Amino acid sequence: MSTNTLDMSSKFIRNLDLVAVPMDGDLVMMSISQGSYYGVNPVGSVIWEALQTPQTLEQLCQVVVKEFAVDADTCVKDVQTFVTQMLDAKVVQFA
Repeated sequence: MSTNTLDMSSKFIRNLDLVAVPMDGDLVMMSISQGSYYGVNPVGSVIWEALQTPQTLEQLCQVVVKEFAVDADTCVKDVQTFVTQMLDAKVVQFA
């Protein structure tokens, strides 16, 4: 999937099939059905936490900008890339 297909109003939520555990400031997620695991840094952890409820890309960027020292343009690009990777891995899904 390309980040070009995601716009700021695209809405996402966690895949409830995953088990997530905090570990040394990062987050480790495991998909029992897929037999795979993923690790994310503190920024990814904040995004994961926000995705307890459906969130748009715009809302996710607002959360990240509020928590970390990042400009809005960089945040949009990075969050789009992250969400695209998580969609491809079936960690998140469209809401």
